[in-house]
Amino acid sequence: MNVQMIEADVRKSAQKIQAAANNVKGIDFSDSISAITSALPGSTCVGAANKLKTELKTNLDSWVKSANSHHELTNNAADHIVASDETSERTGNKINQQVGPR
Repeated sequence: MNVQMIEADVRKSAQKIQAAANNVKGIDFSDSISAITSALPGSTCVGAANKLKTELKTNLDSWVKSANSHHELTNNAADHIVASDETSERTGNKINQQVGPR
């Protein structure tokens, strides 16, 4: 089985990962959670709603951080693909010079 990694496709994937991170970074549930707590003042759900708000923010922030890291690693992988291709080409050229054309 062969796998072909195309640098442009890997970079495109990295861009989509970054776009997803940027979209999620902008999500804010504060107003929605505040609507719950103001609709039911003094209710036992107020504490749960506030806990939910904190957990959502923590989880979203963590996901964005992970996605940003994944974006960077994916771009690094694309850099390695280019470097590998260049090394393979140089090696192939050296072999061709030593062996000569077929």
